Amino acid sequence: MITDRKLYFALLIGAAIGLGMNAIVATMNEYYMQAGMLLIIIAALPVLKKYQLWIPLVLATLHFQWFYFYLAFSERLQLTPLFIAAPVVVDILFLVWFWQFMSEFRKKT
Repeated sequence: MITDRKLYFALLIGAAIGLGMNAIVATMNEYYMQAGMLLIIIAALPVLKKYQLWIPLVLATLHFQWFYFYLAFSERLQLTPLFIAAPVVVDILFLVWFWQFMSEFRKKT
């Protein structure tokens, strides 16, 4: 159970800003989607650090959203390979974290 009230507030504000940025925009644009998802991920980092079992699920949903957006809007918005950079960066950070986690785990056993 999360007992810190500031964490709840940070998650609520981050999610509201992330979703609100997409709702305010009249036209769909990949930059707003990326910024909104980035804010939601940043807001969720304290929870993901505490409950690490959720990390693969978050990665899977992130990749699904990016792939769906690419299929739906790639021609209209003329998306470049740079659009895939955000999930790749998240994957690299996950692999670095996983490597550190496994090395600490091996030291303990």
